[in-house]
Amino acid sequence: MMPIDSENDFSTTTMVIEKTVFFFHAQWNGACLKLPRLLQKMAQEYSEWVFCTIDVDKLPILCENRKVVRVPTIQVYQSGERIAHIEGAKMDELCEVLHKQRQESVDEEESQGISQAPSSTTDTQDTQQSAASTNTTTGASSPSPPPPIPTATGGGMIYSAGGVAPSSPTTSASPIAATASASPKDSPVGT
Repeated sequence: MMPIDSENDFSTTTMVIEKTVFFFHAQWNGACLKLPRLLQKMAQEYSEWVFCTIDVDKLPILCENRKVVRVPTIQVYQSGERIAHIEGAKMDELCEVLHKQRQESVDEEESQGISQAPSSTTDTQDTQQSAASTNTTTGASSPSPPPPIPTATGGGMIYSAGGVAPSSPTTSASPIAATASASPKDSPVGT
């Protein structure tokens, strides 16, 4: 993930890079310390997006200008415009936003008659899922489901399509979004 060290870095990034995810964090916040690994997994899944980090204690004016009042906060920008503002460690919301944008890009390409081969195994799986979701009776296509939400376990990361996935036959993990978004670990900036 790319660190943003100044207002100028932020402005340049939003102008030059079409699709950007900004993670506003603080070193003193527990939820913020857990999210970088999850965001790195998402950066691999959504490689068309550039993921950036912003330390709120180093750039308080930038945070104020961007209306960041709690940490963690995630903002999503496309073509220089903010399209999402997510307070808390709500990874499921971020997945939904990125998946929706990906689907809209695919729909736009299809409407323009642009055809591209899948660029990765994940894209191939998405294509196969989309093909499988076509109604054979009417030929209508239903939207493909968003990719699984990253989850955290004691020893590592796993993906879960249903929100809870076993990390071993005897244990299970819940999404970080469920544990962090409803916890008091989300803190106002500056406390």
